[in-house]
Amino acid sequence: MESPVNLMQLQFDVIQTVNAIFNTTDRQEWHSCQDLFADEVLLDYESLSGQAPIRLAPSQIISAWQQVLPGFAFTQHMLSNHEVSVIGADQVSCVCKGHAVHYIPNAVGGEEWGVYGTYRFELVRHPGGWKVSTMQYNHKFAHGNLKLGELASERVRQYNQ
Repeated sequence: MESPVNLMQLQFDVIQTVNAIFNTTDRQEWHSCQDLFADEVLLDYESLSGQAPIRLAPSQIISAWQQVLPGFAFTQHMLSNHEVSVIGADQVSCVCKGHAVHYIPNAVGGEEWGVYGTYRFELVRHPGGWKVSTMQYNHKFAHGNLKLGELASERVRQYNQ
């Protein structure tokens, strides 16, 4: 059993890792974001996209995000109410609430798309710190322009031509 001081440090480190995924994503610091993931990640956004969970390399996750997120003028991902649980000696879980704002000025249908839900992460201990091995989003609801993600993807495609 970890001491209270060690448990507090573990919780802090895990929460910092989880938050860093979204902070680096919002800043489009792709290499820093990629380094936060384990060698293989179970990515589960089925509740939002309808696509089955899939195991991906971190580079594949980042590549997919790069096809959409730079198309927004602004994104802001906010997490709160983190609950960290020890699964094993080198594995933990973190559950938290999430709210993401996506923005494109003057977009037809509205400038903002917001999504709300919860996340469940599993992390494994590596020599350099904690790495995310599972990222599951549990969608609750969305508001605003539900087509904004498609517009962002199109903007990225146009920019890359």
